[in-house]
Amino acid sequence: MKGRTFQTPGGLTVFKRKTGEIKFTTAYLNALHAIIEGDEESAIQLLREEVHREPRNFHAYLRLGILLRKRGSYNRAIQVHLEQTVRPRLGRNERKQLLYELALDYKAAGRNKEAEETLQGILGFDRGDVRIYKLLFQIYEDEERWEEAFETLVELQKKRKMPDSVMLAKYRAFIGKTYLDAKQIPKAESQFKKGIRLDSTNLAVLYHYGDLLASAKKWNKAISLWKKAIELSPDSIGIVLLKLEQAYYESGKYEKLLGFLEKQLDRVPSQIDLMIAVARLYNRKGRKNEALDLLDRALEVDPFSPEARRMKIEFLSEEDRLGEAVRESLEFFGTGTKRYRCPWCRTEFEEYLWRCSSCLRWETLKQEGRIEHERI
Repeated sequence: MKGRTFQTPGGLTVFKRKTGEIKFTTAYLNALHAIIEGDEESAIQLLREEVHREPRNFHAYLRLGILLRKRGSYNRAIQVHLEQTVRPRLGRNERKQLLYELALDYKAAGRNKEAEETLQGILGFDRGDVRIYKLLFQIYEDEERWEEAFETLVELQKKRKMPDSVMLAKYRAFIGKTYLDAKQIPKAESQFKKGIRLDSTNLAVLYHYGDLLASAKKWNKAISLWKKAIELSPDSIGIVLLKLEQAYYESGKYEKLLGFLEKQLDRVPSQIDLMIAVARLYNRKGRKNEALDLLDRALEVDPFSPEARRMKIEFLSEEDRLGEAVRESLEFFGTGTKRYRCPWCRTEFEEYLWRCSSCLRWETLKQEGRIEHERI
């Protein structure tokens, strides 16, 4: 809004523009102060006084609607903002801000269709505002309109001038997983294939596409994807291993699993999940001492690993080395239920998710053993 602001001799703040003067009364200035102080109730009352005394004050209406929305009075916020859309001589930026706030009102009220239509109205005269695409993206996600959400994400990246095929591939994996959970297999596979084309090394795509192939008993193809995931990121062994073991077993190639894991362990000798996996296979093959040596190495890396400690106690017991097993138990006893926690929102999950379903951030989950141990 172009013009000049000044004070009259009586202390009244006046905004002067070509279309006339808008007087910012004491009530309005006090309302702004109340907003800054966080006193929303007083601000609403003062803004109501302002719009009654000075109906030309567009910004008073705008702020009144925003406060009503914040306090959960969605329909009243919609009414306040909607009435302003017929105000004559609104500037371009004023109209855009008004429509954006109205879209937020609609979305807060659960009226996504009207929110979308309002945002599309803004795009009719201004396609450069990133906020519009972000809000549209949220609406499409809420309604599980995945292709529209994806296209909006692409447009959002263009507006930010930050093209990111890795992020787009992750999103394809997320959509594919959603379809896979709903047993919509063709749609899921289409998403995973599109994700692979965007980024053939994306761990989320490889992980979930492997799930789909395994569900169709295409074990060799699933093995190929999960092996590639481990080769690209050895730390992914913790979330892939059980799936990979089953696939090797079902395909009749279980004997080949050890060789693959040993090769990965040579590359990353301190990866604890790999050490535990190889130790378990050594024990099954009767290579008891090698298994115990490898577990000792694992416990040097992480003395509080419940899986390594529990496995060592189990192997010692099988060898009738009960005294050593008891000492290990006394040294450290804990439950080893594997959990994953998002450090951003602190939500816990029993399975690994590439995207936290609470805060919607990507690849934040960290593995945690739910350990309850005592030092005796």
